[in-house]
Amino acid sequence: MKSLCAAFALAALLTTLLPAQAATTGIAYDSVTKFGSADAASLQPGNFDADFQTASQPPQEPKRGGLLGGLNAAISQGMAAGAMFRTGLAERHYVAGSKQRVDNVASQTATILDCQARTIATLDLKNKTYTLVSLDAPQPATGGSRSGPSAPQAIATDDGSKVAITTSNRALGMRQIGPDSTDGYQSDMMMTVTRADGQSSTSQMSKTEYLTKMGDISLTCASLVSNAPGPSAAAMSQYATLNRAMNTKNPRFTVSGSGPPIPGGRFSVYTLLTMSGGAGGSGPSGAKFAMLLERGHERSIMSDDPVFSIPSDFTKTN
Repeated sequence: MKSLCAAFALAALLTTLLPAQAATTGIAYDSVTKFGSADAASLQPGNFDADFQTASQPPQEPKRGGLLGGLNAAISQGMAAGAMFRTGLAERHYVAGSKQRVDNVASQTATILDCQARTIATLDLKNKTYTLVSLDAPQPATGGSRSGPSAPQAIATDDGSKVAITTSNRALGMRQIGPDSTDGYQSDMMMTVTRADGQSSTSQMSKTEYLTKMGDISLTCASLVSNAPGPSAAAMSQYATLNRAMNTKNPRFTVSGSGPPIPGGRFSVYTLLTMSGGAGGSGPSGAKFAMLLERGHERSIMSDDPVFSIPSDFTKTN
């Protein structure tokens, strides 16, 4: 009896001292993403706080009712989309462990991606509802609604394609951007993606980025999901492919080039990517499609933080 009691006491002590799973440290930050045609030389880092505040403004509610209610709603939604492209998409990001959460500030929606469970939860923060779908069977896009945009869509899959990137790099030197001391780099790149069936496509890109000393954290499966609307999803997909090739040790990804090597795995507070060719429908005229990503307010977060969980007072919907 004494030995049995001792065993129970030891088990209780071990349960107290050895948690089932230790929490891991991740990163949280805010971002502003802008899309459009632009000359890379004319864009420079600005005031992130001001840009984030401007992009966080909620879209104008569409006018409803009357014979022209549907037309007014469509016009209002189109104006809201145009305003988002001009002012940017404001988001809050949280990444730790196997989970990532992204909040769309203006539309008051959020998505929680769980790479281990392979699920995407879409939260309506205003109405306290959520949907839950499998990452392997994403729902088709249905456009925006009064309660917010549709669930994030899968825009790329790891289909075994080979990616070859040739770069020409140059260092831009140190630069203070807000509270962050950064190192700047500019790269001219040519990326060729060859699929398993032998078909290939080539894109020309130019990337300017300013990197902090802090390490970046991302999830492998996060590159399969995008909140970007319409044709911008293609640019986000191209950017995700580029990041995987540049930062993943995989024999299917080859990178060669000239100039100083760009440090990998560092947190960027400013990334300007201009693309042509197969990167976003720029066409034969030579015009470039640009994606500008500004990030700031970076801080640490733990994987057991409540932000990665669906609140208990939210109601699940179909």
